[in-house]
Amino acid sequence: SGGDVEVGVVPADDADDNASTVLVAVLIVAFVVVLIVAFSLAGRRSKPTTAATRPVSTISPRRQLLGNVQWLHDQLSLELLSAPGEAAAQRWLTERPRVDSMAIACQQTAAAGGGPEWQQLAARISGVARSLDTAIALRADPAADPTLVHEAIDAVNRNRANLMRSAQTANQSA
Repeated sequence: SGGDVEVGVVPADDADDNASTVLVAVLIVAFVVVLIVAFSLAGRRSKPTTAATRPVSTISPRRQLLGNVQWLHDQLSLELLSAPGEAAAQRWLTERPRVDSMAIACQQTAAAGGGPEWQQLAARISGVARSLDTAIALRADPAADPTLVHEAIDAVNRNRANLMRSAQTANQSA
């Protein structure tokens, strides 16, 4: 029985090969994990992480203010004029303080050396607001004379045009 091999017993050469294969596989996996961790840490170091190194918004307060003026001209005033009377009145009630704040910000800009064009822009914003007050109130009143409603809407549109001319002038100093 010199050639008999016992069942369940691994010859010594095969056991060494299996142990070597497992060891090589574990080393490869460990090496890959180390590489992943190293690249991850290197990527974190290259990205700015402090408040001092984060990009800052490049839009100046004056440009933001002019953007709000554009919104008043292009969106809000037109939405208010096209909405049904009661809906327009409700929306204007919530948006009017924002428009007033825009006029105040323009006055502050003028006082801080922005120039007379910013004072003019503040006056134009207030003019649009007053004409919207009138047009919205007339449109919400079912007994209002249609001719007066039409004239009030025309006044809003004239004030909107004046607002944009003033905004373009103020934009040159922004």
